[in-house]
Amino acid sequence: MAANDGDINGEELASCNNVVNEEGKEDMDTYKDINELTDDDMEFDSEEHAIHFYKSFAEFHGFAMRKDDVRRDDDDKIVVRQLVCNRAGKNSKKEDCGKVLKSTTRTDCRARIRINLNVETGKWTVFAFESLHNHPLTPTHYVHLIPKYRRLSESDKVLVDGLHKQGVITSHILGFMLAQKGGHEGLGFCKRGV
Repeated sequence: MAANDGDINGEELASCNNVVNEEGKEDMDTYKDINELTDDDMEFDSEEHAIHFYKSFAEFHGFAMRKDDVRRDDDDKIVVRQLVCNRAGKNSKKEDCGKVLKSTTRTDCRARIRINLNVETGKWTVFAFESLHNHPLTPTHYVHLIPKYRRLSESDKVLVDGLHKQGVITSHILGFMLAQKGGHEGLGFCKRGV
């Protein structure tokens, strides 16, 4: 089972091809074009590092990723992992269930990366990569609104809870937070998250 990003310390991430900078923040400028990467850049110390890399890559390019296919060895250890665009696959067709269906979010997008464990070295390597999407990507200034990338910090949660307890309505809390954070880009969440 893959660990959450919070389970990886900054030192481990820094060893993962410099995906984070000295302050521990994701260094999105490190990987702008996957075509410029060398074979050494396509090798990871762990499955978690590879997942973190593709998540950072996806966020930079305006899409969200999700875990997809996995293959295990005889000892039930993961040896192959596929990460895909969150729009990969197709929506299941539901027979007249009486519900109003949401707009289609799955477009059968083929963008993906497959990594496998080299049992000799213990490193994870990329052996398949598809970068083309069949849907428009989210512009950089709207990426923070993709549900997977919305972030409400613990201090913001405490502040929001305190304001709610004092009877401040959600739209006023959001306006206050927008002023404090310098706009939507600094906010990292939307009204639904409050």
